[in-house]
Amino acid sequence: MDSYLIADPDLFARVATGRLVEILGYMPLHDPFSFTPKNPQWVDHEWLSGVIFYKLASLGDGALFMFGYLIAVWTLLFIYRAYRVNGGDERFPLWIFLIFVIGTSYLWQSVVRAQVFTYFFLSYLIFSMLVYRRQAFRRYLALMPFITICWVNMHGGVVLGLLFLAIFVGSLVCERIRNHASPSWLFPFAILLLCLLATFVNPYGLSYWSFITEAILMKRPNITEWQSVSLNDLGSLYVHLFLIIGILSALIYRDIIFYEAYVFLILGAYFGYKHARFAALPMIVVFTYMPVGIDWFARLVCNVLAGWYIRLRRSAMIGIVIFTVVILVHFFWTLITLSSFRLDYTPYPVASLEWLRANREGGRVLVGFNEGSYALWRLFPKFLVSLDGRYEEVYPEYTVELVMSALDPNNPRQKKSIKEINPDYILTRNSKILGGKKEIFKGRWCQIYRDDSYLIFAKERCLKEAADFHMSSVPFIWKPNF
Repeated sequence: MDSYLIADPDLFARVATGRLVEILGYMPLHDPFSFTPKNPQWVDHEWLSGVIFYKLASLGDGALFMFGYLIAVWTLLFIYRAYRVNGGDERFPLWIFLIFVIGTSYLWQSVVRAQVFTYFFLSYLIFSMLVYRRQAFRRYLALMPFITICWVNMHGGVVLGLLFLAIFVGSLVCERIRNHASPSWLFPFAILLLCLLATFVNPYGLSYWSFITEAILMKRPNITEWQSVSLNDLGSLYVHLFLIIGILSALIYRDIIFYEAYVFLILGAYFGYKHARFAALPMIVVFTYMPVGIDWFARLVCNVLAGWYIRLRRSAMIGIVIFTVVILVHFFWTLITLSSFRLDYTPYPVASLEWLRANREGGRVLVGFNEGSYALWRLFPKFLVSLDGRYEEVYPEYTVELVMSALDPNNPRQKKSIKEINPDYILTRNSKILGGKKEIFKGRWCQIYRDDSYLIFAKERCLKEAADFHMSSVPFIWKPNF
């Protein structure tokens, strides 16, 4: 469970944005946190997530962690309900649902990030579409325009929701042409139009869509989660399994699977393999839209194992019970110890930045992508940062490459990049790679701070060698400095 206690690197910038909105009373259109070249307009498509995260963070680490727990549970609940509404057999799904939960657990593996809202709203949308199809209930789908107003300001994944809804409407139109008994497409079409109108309820108006379009097409070669899924990775086995079930379902049960399921499966496979962050998408599609395939796979496994069937069910139930008990115990223990609960901040420059904030008046800090959001939150307004995890929201690709080259001791352009950025301080990891190349900081740069994880260099004369610094306790990270 340790990996679940690490705050997501982007969380700090989100909280800082939420704090800024609280102070100003509105979402500013220009970024105040950095000093490097920036986009003309700051379009933060997750600003409302930041407001929510700031409110939670002000209550402490435990509130953030509990929120992550709860939204994960509600997301999985909507997915399971969609499975059942669509005809899933309750006698077989439990152990496969456990596989599904494990396969998608990476979505909630850090505390906590804005994409959890997209998967929550998307699971609700799928559930509402299937309820409309199966039971002709409109009330769930009728909430989507109001949800879209929140979704469009919480995460850019709203585009995926609109795409799913448009495909759903198109599927109903095609079925209506072939079979007049199929559900009417007029109501979902009206909902789609209202959802599209709802996307303009944001601080940026039309600029929002131009930004989202550029963000979707933008390449992010330096961000791991935007890279393709490795076919040899253990986690990709879950994607392979559910896609195989989906493909076989489409071939064997093509007469009873809805039209949109085929398109969803193709989109899910495309995005799931192209970007690691979307690996859960094809699994969600197969589990909700192809329950007949899930049940078929369960029966197949049971038939193959034959005499082991009873043992399989018993083992699966025992495993589910143990898994559930562990999760519940952890949940309630966290609830009981909420006031003293702490997240793990060891991946971040906690001690180094507390020292810098306490011992220097301010300035411009050259900092890397992974540490930038944390530095932004802890140092503003005394210090400005060179780069952080907001990436496409604030920085052009030129700035990202410039900062990365400035912090890379093996890059031949490093000295030139540092000169162009012209920072007052440089925060860098205390690594063996840097150890052999410290000559790049000689001359104008003096090492003023050192601990086991980070070094800080400054533009000043070195009066004495920097001493090792050790922080005995972690300060309350979420106390605002502005």
